[in-house]
Amino acid sequence: MPSATVMLCACRGSIQCVLLNPVDRQALQATDELMKKKFDPSVFAIPNLTVGLILLIAIVNGLDLWMPGNLPHFSFEKLFTPEWWTVLLFPFRIAPTWLSLVVYLYMFFMIGQNLEAAIGDLRYSLYIFTGIVFAILGSYFSPVSAVFIYLSVFLAVAHLDPERQLLLFFIIPMKYRWLAIGVAVYLLFIPARNTISTGSVSHLLGPVLGFANYIIFFAIPYLLHVGGVSRTASFKRKARRTDAIHRCTVCGMTESDDPTMDFRFCVDCDDHEYCSKHLHAHEHIRSA
Repeated sequence: MPSATVMLCACRGSIQCVLLNPVDRQALQATDELMKKKFDPSVFAIPNLTVGLILLIAIVNGLDLWMPGNLPHFSFEKLFTPEWWTVLLFPFRIAPTWLSLVVYLYMFFMIGQNLEAAIGDLRYSLYIFTGIVFAILGSYFSPVSAVFIYLSVFLAVAHLDPERQLLLFFIIPMKYRWLAIGVAVYLLFIPARNTISTGSVSHLLGPVLGFANYIIFFAIPYLLHVGGVSRTASFKRKARRTDAIHRCTVCGMTESDDPTMDFRFCVDCDDHEYCSKHLHAHEHIRSA
């Protein structure tokens, strides 16, 4: 389970807002208005949610460590028993030791504050609560702990600011990008292997649902936006090429592709134009 080991890390520099690249900024802005229409910010946007979660984790997880066994743990089956209320404690149990609890809270404070400032209270609140719901659903298929909720926060920050660095074990500088890939591979490798060996996707459904909020809020909008931008750029290139006056018969280059390129007609060809690269390097074309 992810909480069984802790990678001691330190963030380089002070806490600062994630720097959104233009593609991510446009992808987020494209859904902002729709999200505000669907979810009233005065109801769903919780300010300082990171700090509130840290306090609740410290209390619930701290009581678990101080008085082990006194509070029953959640399992999906308990939703339909008198112990259904254990689901309310599920999001706040993330660490098996005091050291891992302190490290997790320290990391979540830095990373959560970054993401909260970058995407706003409404989107951040919905992201967290969606992560809780999907982590609970994922626990039906395989042992998915609440750690997935907070790892999804790290994945979101790594998505938005992949070049930022952590000091792994307070010594080794590592970019968020590679650390996020390592975390994903670590958590998905064994379930994927079990899925292949047994032919049952239930092993993989748990961790995939654990990261479903990241997929919904960041991966899918990013891919859709990039695809839309690519199609728009392709259309514009084709439109420019259609309107071109000069076009090389060999490579198809036009003045829109390179405004400095010189185009000339070949005197040995029948009305065919070439760029300067192919003017003297082509087979002559004559009418029959």
